[in-house]
Amino acid sequence: MSRDADDKRKQCTKCQKLKPLADFPLRTTRGVKRPSPRCADCLREIDRERQQRYRAENAEQTRETDREAKRRASALRAGVSPERAEELRAGSCGICGRSPEEGCQLYADPGTGAVLGVLCHTCLRGLAMLGGTQERVRAALAFIQSGTDLRDEIDPQAVTQDR
Repeated sequence: MSRDADDKRKQCTKCQKLKPLADFPLRTTRGVKRPSPRCADCLREIDRERQQRYRAENAEQTRETDREAKRRASALRAGVSPERAEELRAGSCGICGRSPEEGCQLYADPGTGAVLGVLCHTCLRGLAMLGGTQERVRAALAFIQSGTDLRDEIDPQAVTQDR
C-alpha cells in the first residue's frame, strides 16, 4: 500500500489504482476509523458479485422473498395492512369466483383508489383492458347482452360444395 501524504492519495488493493483518499469509505477497526483498503468502486463491484452469487445459489428463496416484498408493498400502497391483504387474497375472485393457486390480487378503483376487492389475474387484466371504468364495463356488458348476430345467412350445403 503506497500512500502519498502530500496528495492524500491511496492505492486500492483490488484494482491497484492510485485514487484520492475520499474514494475510500471509512471503516472502524478496533475502535479507530480508517479508510478501507479497497476503493468504493471495487467495494460496490464486490457487493454486486456477492449478491448475484447468493441469488443464484438461493434462487427459490430469493424469488419467494421478492414476491412477498412486492405483495406487502402493494398492500401498503393500497392502504390495507399486509395481514388483511393476505386474508383478502386467499379468497375467491370477485368476478369469476375462482380461487387461483397463486392467490388473487387487490383491485382498487382507478378514480378513488378505494380497494373494491380481489380479482384473479385473468379478470384483473380484463378490467384493465376495458380501462377499469364503470362506463366502459357497462358498455361492454350491453354489447354482449345485445344478442345481435351479424353473420350472413349462408346455406351450409353451399359451403361444403365449394371445397
